[in-house]
Amino acid sequence: ETIEFYLTVKVLPYDAAAVNLFEQLRLQKIRIGTQDLRIAAITLSNNATLVPRNHRDFRLVPHLSFVDCQLQEIMTDLHFPPNFL
Repeated sequence: ETIEFYLTVKVLPYDAAAVNLFEQLRLQKIRIGTQDLRIAAITLSNNATLVPRNHRDFRLVPHLSFVDCQLQEIMTDLHFPPNFL
């Protein structure tokens, strides 16, 4: 079951667009970890929404769209509809 789930997940590339965004973010001196900054750049370059477990650092990245994973888990546990958020 777990393997089947991961087979459906699309992994976004760290491509030239993401590298360019990463460099732009570094020039802005955003104070988060290098790997998190790369993840943010990949997300931004794909116009995607990030679902991080720890959103504290990602709040510092301008224009980054993310969903609070823990809030989603709470809403799921309370049996709210998936599109409620």
